[in-house]
Amino acid sequence: DSYIKTYKEGDSFGELALMYNYKRNYTIIAKTSAVLFSLDRQDYKGIIQGTELNQREKFKAALKNIDILQNLTPNEVGKVCDIMIEKEFKAGEEIIKQNENEDEFIILYEGNCHSEKISESGKAPQMLKEFESYDYFGEAPWFKSEQRNYIVIADSDCTVFVISRKEFKRMVGSLENILKRKIESYQKFMKK
Repeated sequence: DSYIKTYKEGDSFGELALMYNYKRNYTIIAKTSAVLFSLDRQDYKGIIQGTELNQREKFKAALKNIDILQNLTPNEVGKVCDIMIEKEFKAGEEIIKQNENEDEFIILYEGNCHSEKISESGKAPQMLKEFESYDYFGEAPWFKSEQRNYIVIADSDCTVFVISRKEFKRMVGSLENILKRKIESYQKFMKK
């Protein structure tokens, strides 16, 4: 037998056997008196599936509020939910950094943030726009091959949903083609 790890209060173990129906190939030995909580496979899967369903519902609700994604079919909405990632930022953190994150379309779920234009001449940044729940940003590089010359800063603790352009394109095609399904949507967005 060989030592693998020492667990401390709050740690968990055994989940791989529950998730993947693996046979356990190790033994856990208590070094001190301990109180443990256990879940059987059915309860564990129910908790995980419930968490995933709640997350998916949050993603769907967010997508319903995004004007440039209104042309997605219900099937496509499901596919986009599969690739969305939730991220959290503390007040003062940069959500988008200048010339970075150009693959990311970001939906603000909770909190407030704003964008600032970076001045080349060393002057103070210029406030561009304030964002609140269900506003989005970061989509412009999906259409134009230019680097971002702005940053987005969290004014409060923020939760955002992130969609990768590469994954979006793989799952449902280009955003430009989605917009073109309703030409007025496409023309409205391209005027921005």
